[in-house]
Amino acid sequence: QLISLGPGRHVSLLLQPSARCLAPGARKQQRSVRQAQPSDAAGSPDWNHMSADENPASSSQAADTSSSSQQQEPQENTMLALPLLIGSSLSHINKQYIKMRRRRKWWSKMGGYPKVPSESMEHLPEPAVQLWQKVVPLGLIFFCASFNLTILQSLKDAIMVTAGGAEALPYLASFCVLPASVAFFVLYGKLVAHLPERAVFYASVVPLLAYYALFATVVYPIAHTLHPLDLMHSLMPAVPAGLHGLLKVAGNWTYSLFFCMAELWGAVVISVLFWSLANEVCTVDEAKAVYPFMAIGANVALVAAGCFIRLVNHTLSTTVGGDTQLLSLRVLIGTVMAMTAAMFASKAFIDSKILAPAAKAAAVAAAADGVAQQKAVKKKKSKGTFAEGIAVLKNSPKIRNLALLVMSYGVGH
Repeated sequence: QLISLGPGRHVSLLLQPSARCLAPGARKQQRSVRQAQPSDAAGSPDWNHMSADENPASSSQAADTSSSSQQQEPQENTMLALPLLIGSSLSHINKQYIKMRRRRKWWSKMGGYPKVPSESMEHLPEPAVQLWQKVVPLGLIFFCASFNLTILQSLKDAIMVTAGGAEALPYLASFCVLPASVAFFVLYGKLVAHLPERAVFYASVVPLLAYYALFATVVYPIAHTLHPLDLMHSLMPAVPAGLHGLLKVAGNWTYSLFFCMAELWGAVVISVLFWSLANEVCTVDEAKAVYPFMAIGANVALVAAGCFIRLVNHTLSTTVGGDTQLLSLRVLIGTVMAMTAAMFASKAFIDSKILAPAAKAAAVAAAADGVAQQKAVKKKKSKGTFAEGIAVLKNSPKIRNLALLVMSYGVGH
């Protein structure tokens, strides 16, 4: 029988009937032939000591193995690619929803329908395995960052509302969080200008973690001695009732500072650091398949963090008893530290397995094209100063409106 192994490759195989398929007389005849012609005779081939090229049976087994492996690989690739293709189809829903609203007059005034993601993909831009290498670490970073955000928001609201009341929250958002955000982004610009690109992520998160740890271990236990509560109560009769919230912000200044630092986690880690990293790792086509899974992980993290906070409070109240606020605070801050360590590990994986090979491949490709070695490395963008950023806001109405939108959301949130 002639077996095809590919274009131009054929193997001839001599098929003999099995002993079970033979009649009893034929079986005896076959045994007699075997006894008359032993396997080590000169005219009989030694099938056990022949090479794969000479042995047709081994060649047929190799052909079956290769064909089965080739059939398994497409199945595995299909299983890995199917969730990504489904996720890419989700990015097409916004366009359908906008057209379902039937606000043609309003959209016509705006110059037509807005630009939304293009049609869903039929084929992935990269192999599914490579895309999953981006989905898993990025999804883990987004999950851990959202998990920490839920814990920090719960802690800052509980601490500040208990100490100063809800009337202090508007003053915190307007007079504390907004200036702190501007100051931190000025510092972030300095870090971007003076540190390597891969170190900016770590250098931006470490100050936040340092203050969280300091607050849970040192500041919170002695906060009553650091707050000028007597001065605050003596000034309240002379101050209008509408400004009592501002006095409470100043009187509980350590809690107010923790409130600001906790608010910075969402603005810095998620809005800036994570999305900058995701946009650097993923292309526009890859984002259609990768981003939906990251969004699902972030939403799961919000629910998981709420359940975890409840579990910690319930466990401590039933096992320890008494006032467990300090112990609960330290457990939750320790959880934030552990989640951030997982974020750092994922970031290191992305740097070593995705960004570094991409930079080397770009350098090799540029060198092959005859470009100089120093030009082969990806050219860094010009790092503008804070004053240049303000000038961009003044000259670009689109960016200015986006900045106002983000600031208004932050103050209202």
